[in-house]
Amino acid sequence: MTVPPEVLARYVGAYSGAYGARPRTIEVSVSGGQLIAKVIGFAFVDGGEIRPLVPQSQTLFEGLGLGYQFIVDDQGTATEPVEIHISGSYRYVRKK
Repeated sequence: MTVPPEVLARYVGAYSGAYGARPRTIEVSVSGGQLIAKVIGFAFVDGGEIRPLVPQSQTLFEGLGLGYQFIVDDQGTATEPVEIHISGSYRYVRKK
């Protein structure tokens, strides 16, 4: 699956929320034509690692065992990603 660069650009931003009871931020960017996510939270789980996101559809991506479903507004800009874990899903709000 290939996602056009202009669509990937709509997902770039910083998103914050909670994973369980702990704060977490996901910084999404594009590098080399690929969407990547830097997950910042509690160090022993997240450690600021960078996850390449492999497209499964125009809005659904897989990254190192986690899924990311981008919710978009009427203009196609991401308002929030849903991080999909085996234990459930977690929503994050766009900060910038």
